[in-house]
Amino acid sequence: PDGQTPPQTSPAVPMSPEPPSTDFLQRKRHVFVIPNYNEAVELLSQTLTVLAGHPDAASRYGVFLGMEAKESGAAAKVQALEALFRPQFAWMGSSTHALADGELPGKGSNLNFAVRELVKMWDLAEPQDTLLTVLDADCLLPMEYVQALDWIWASDDASVTYNILTPMAQLTSNSGAAPPLVRVW
Repeated sequence: PDGQTPPQTSPAVPMSPEPPSTDFLQRKRHVFVIPNYNEAVELLSQTLTVLAGHPDAASRYGVFLGMEAKESGAAAKVQALEALFRPQFAWMGSSTHALADGELPGKGSNLNFAVRELVKMWDLAEPQDTLLTVLDADCLLPMEYVQALDWIWASDDASVTYNILTPMAQLTSNSGAAPPLVRVW
């Protein structure tokens, strides 16, 4: 999207011909949950660098890292990332998941725990003004995707509550390390 043309959705969401108003954008915020397990600080830094480069990151974006207690150095990783990136976002937080009986370490259990912890500490006074997005640790999310989400949201407030909105996966940062079946669709 060029910021002036409504994005295309499937199934079709009724779209306003006008981009979101400044008032709308000032009231709405995005929270990005990034679960990870044994991901390198450099990889997470790439993801956060791209997000921090979005024009509204410091005023509208929250970042919540979902860590694993079993991972050696998880606390140090959070401290390093928060020291580097906290000033570039409206807020930044984290959770550290300790495995319960029967749980497996990894992204899924860390995501589940992170979202539950986020909801406990979240200011839910205006939940309709917050859109939660889950990102892979290696996701380089383009600013245009968030702009498209904002346009969809401004066009039909309820659309973000009854639709799952997801960007196309682009395996660019670690495509060589992905299993062959993941690389070919």
